[in-house]
Amino acid sequence: MTASLGDLIREWIREAKNSHPATVSADGGALLLVADMGGACYIRPDGTILTHAWDSDLGLIEEKDLKVRTSALVHGIKKHPELAALLPHRSSSSKDCKSCAATGSVAHGQFSLVCGECAGLGWLHAA
Repeated sequence: MTASLGDLIREWIREAKNSHPATVSADGGALLLVADMGGACYIRPDGTILTHAWDSDLGLIEEKDLKVRTSALVHGIKKHPELAALLPHRSSSSKDCKSCAATGSVAHGQFSLVCGECAGLGWLHAA
C-alpha cells in the first residue's frame, strides 16, 4: 500500500465525516465500502479491511478472509477506483471463473451481485 493511497483514504474519511457521517466507522477511523443485511465492511488508511456484523457485540474486527476483503474492495472500487491497487494480481496460471463467466458478477433477478466464487475478480488462482 502506498502512502499516497493512505492519504487519499484519510481525505475520503474527512470528507465523509462532513457530508455522509454514516459512511464512517463508529470509531471515526475507517470508511464504509459496503453494507448489507449481515453487516458492513470498512477500510482504514493503512489498507486494513474491517468488518462489523450487525448481530455481534464484537464491534469492528480485522477481516482475515481473503474473499471477504476482496469482495469489499470490489464494492469500494465502484465509488473509489483508486482502491483497485489493493486487489490481488492475476497470475499467468489463474483461470477464468466459471461461476460468473469471468465477469465478476452474477445476475440475481433484476440485481447484479458480486460473484461469491471469485469475490468479484472474474478469475481464480490456480489450485
